[in-house]
Amino acid sequence: ITAVLLLITLDPLLGLGAWIALAPFSVVWHLDIHLGAGIPDLALTRLALGWTLVLLVARAALGQRRLLPVNALDIVMLIFAVGILLSTPTSLLGVTSAVQGVFDAYLLPMFVYALARNLVQDARGARWTAAWVLLIGAYLAFFVLHEQITGVALLAPDTVQFSYGTDLRRVVSLLGNPVFFGIPLAFAMVMAMAAFTWQTTLRGRVAMTVLAAVFAVAGFFTYNRASWLGLLLGAAVLSLYYRRWRQFLLPVVITAGLILALRWPEISQYPLVKERLLREQSVDDRLNSVDVAVTLWQQNAVTGIGYANFGKVAVERGLLARIPNYVPAPHNSYLFVLTSGGLVAGVPYILVLLLMMFDLWRFERFRRRTHPPDVPHATVWRGLLAAAMAVVVIQVVTSATYDAAMGTLTSLLFFLIIGTAYGLHQAERRRLTAAGTGP
Repeated sequence: ITAVLLLITLDPLLGLGAWIALAPFSVVWHLDIHLGAGIPDLALTRLALGWTLVLLVARAALGQRRLLPVNALDIVMLIFAVGILLSTPTSLLGVTSAVQGVFDAYLLPMFVYALARNLVQDARGARWTAAWVLLIGAYLAFFVLHEQITGVALLAPDTVQFSYGTDLRRVVSLLGNPVFFGIPLAFAMVMAMAAFTWQTTLRGRVAMTVLAAVFAVAGFFTYNRASWLGLLLGAAVLSLYYRRWRQFLLPVVITAGLILALRWPEISQYPLVKERLLREQSVDDRLNSVDVAVTLWQQNAVTGIGYANFGKVAVERGLLARIPNYVPAPHNSYLFVLTSGGLVAGVPYILVLLLMMFDLWRFERFRRRTHPPDVPHATVWRGLLAAAMAVVVIQVVTSATYDAAMGTLTSLLFFLIIGTAYGLHQAERRRLTAAGTGP
């Protein structure tokens, strides 16, 4: 912990990436300080965030750093934060535990966005963000591939280990759930594809290509459908931004489609297809959870039924079966927020994601108006905007298939990338204004 706080002091942006990278290990490496029942823990993430905020505000007060003005996204995030916090007094977890849950699931990642937005002031800062995302993707890929090859789960939390069907292993190392590997791996793949475009040497382009391929392979071996979808969406969005990726991926897609069409009777019998892709039971269970979630939300549509109360209330009212040592979940981030905080939290939650997409679209239009496609100093700017848009699309779509509140690392990476894109765009606008070349 001391080393992380020292790094934050020396370079807050490097420190930000470091504590995000260490966050998944804080429990297994005993980096969190437990203060007893009823007292919030001094978790690594909370200590690091607090120290970074103190430094940022202090340096701004001394005139050493200029904080960016509040934007529309900041305001909508604040409204959402208030809305979801209003659901904590009625939470069956207890107010203290519920507030801690809200902080770790939502407020902490939003602070990461604010920090990244203010700390990233040039292409160098954006490259550091990309490097941290790639590093995190690398160790996640290692955990996935190691477990699938050896059958040994490393640093596994106290969770049930089982297979998908009879032949496909469910990855439980470190994070305990395949989707919490797969979505960050999709983010990392997107970042590697974007970083490829600003490499100036053959060695750099080869390295980014290899990393993107490794992340895609590891994401595939999570055997998680949301992760597969995330990988496909990420590649598709980057292809829309870059012709070179379209030229590479389009023949791959056509070839894969032809193979599937010609050999589908044989391929459909593979365990991967029968026990995962076409398995109907899990889909039926998810649809049933959606029906239950909508029923509970309608009972208190405006303010919800209390933070994280879905599972316990559904079981108590006989809407879902009681399973020992298991609390049912809606498996849908939007429904989790709606059942917890109703429209008061749900509407701004959705607006946050939509506003991100709109802003990133505006940023890209601005970049195109002010720069030709291949201006050297703008390649990182272009790449970060493309990666951020891909990440938002992945998050918007896949959030309907899992509870983002349970995947802290996913949320931290998501908001780190978004904050970096906002910060770099603002820095480029300032540079153009200072040069007298802005619109």
